Amino acid sequence: MFAQIAAAVLLADLEGDITARARATADRGDINTAIGVLAATQQISTNDALAWLRTMARNKSMPLADFAREVLARRPPEMPS
Repeated sequence: MFAQIAAAVLLADLEGDITARARATADRGDINTAIGVLAATQQISTNDALAWLRTMARNKSMPLADFAREVLARRPPEMPS
């Protein structure tokens, strides 16, 4: 009985780890895509695009990945020169 419970706990923990890793990979992908879109549409460097994303996410008190998805879902506001 103990072995079954231990196995169930370990599998649940592993499933949670796999889910967290999948989410992190998706987050990085969305952030990188948003950086590329901003760099191309605003004609700025990828470093500047990342800095802008970070600043805007911080100003909106949003996680970076969530703000990146917001940028990808609609046209971002004009960036300051």
